[in-house]
Amino acid sequence: MNVPSAASASSPPIPAAWLEYGGESLLSLHGFPLLLEAMSYLSGAAQDRVTKAFRFAAHAHQKQLRKSGEPYIVHPVAVAVILAGLQMDEAAISSGLLHDTVEDTSITFANIETEFGVVVRRIVEGETKVSKLSKRAKDPLEDVQAENLRQLLIAMTRD
Repeated sequence: MNVPSAASASSPPIPAAWLEYGGESLLSLHGFPLLLEAMSYLSGAAQDRVTKAFRFAAHAHQKQLRKSGEPYIVHPVAVAVILAGLQMDEAAISSGLLHDTVEDTSITFANIETEFGVVVRRIVEGETKVSKLSKRAKDPLEDVQAENLRQLLIAMTRD
């Protein structure tokens, strides 16, 4: 398991806001150790980039709680663990961590692209559009059709 630390010369710079939020101690919380284990098939550099996405998402969601009272970041981490369990690449796992940042925080798609590249941006954008399908449904039939489309897209990504 390759976890960049504040002292690591190869790590991206750690923003002061991250350190104020809890910094490196967050890497031992919220399911992140399970994610590290699940993505052990990735190279060290790829794990570092996913860790950067975790830091970014954790900071973006820092004041948000789930209805259960847990920090919101537990949901994106759970999504990322599932994706790592399917042995997806670093872009997919990073996107899993970032998928709610645009909808639920002040983060923009442009921010995602700047920090993580166009591929991650497109995955996050696509997920955001698909997740809105059932919210826009005006009757039960449209809701069923939206769910069928979502399942089709998920099946296609597995191939």
